[in-house]
Amino acid sequence: MRQQILMAISALILASQARAEVRISETSSNYELRGLSTAAIHDDIMKRAPREGSGVIDGDTSDRLSLSFKYATEDQACRVAKDTVHLEINTTLPVWIDEQRADPAVRAAWNDYLLNLRGHENGHKTIAVTAAQRIDQLIHNTKPAKTCAELEASLSSEARKIQEQAEAEQDRYDQQAQSFDIE
Repeated sequence: MRQQILMAISALILASQARAEVRISETSSNYELRGLSTAAIHDDIMKRAPREGSGVIDGDTSDRLSLSFKYATEDQACRVAKDTVHLEINTTLPVWIDEQRADPAVRAAWNDYLLNLRGHENGHKTIAVTAAQRIDQLIHNTKPAKTCAELEASLSSEARKIQEQAEAEQDRYDQQAQSFDIE
C-alpha cells in the first residue's frame, strides 16, 4: 500500500509542469498641465510632456518583465519545477489642473483627448500582458531537457524571441496610432 502511494505521488510530481500565473504589478505616474483653452493646454503639453528623442510623448506605458526558474532533475531529465513571470507596467498620463475653471467646450475636448490617449496606452499594456502570457505558456508547455543548462538556454532564447516580437508590435502600434492633439 505504501509503495502504491509513493508511486502515485511520484507520478503526479513527474506529470506536473510548473504552474503559475503571470504576476502583474501596475503603477501610474503623471505630469500636470495648465491652461484654459485647448491651445494653452497644447502649449503646456509641448513644455511638460515626457520626451523621446526630439518628440513629445503625450502618454507612455513602459513594461519590465522578469523571469525566474527553479529546476528539478529526475530520471536524467531537467524540468521547470517552479517559475515566476512578473510583469511591471507603468503608465504615465497627463493631469489637467485647470479643468474646473475651463469652459464646457474645452472640458469636452480634454475628455475626448484623454479618452483616446488612455485607450492607446491600454493597447500598449495589452501587448505587454499578451507577451508575458505567451512566455508563461512557453514555460508550462516546455518538455524536460537532458540538462538544466540546456533547458535554461532554450527557455531564455524562446522568451527573448517573444519579447522581441512584442517590442516590434509596440513600435508598429505607435506608428499606426492616430494623433493625440487636443487642438
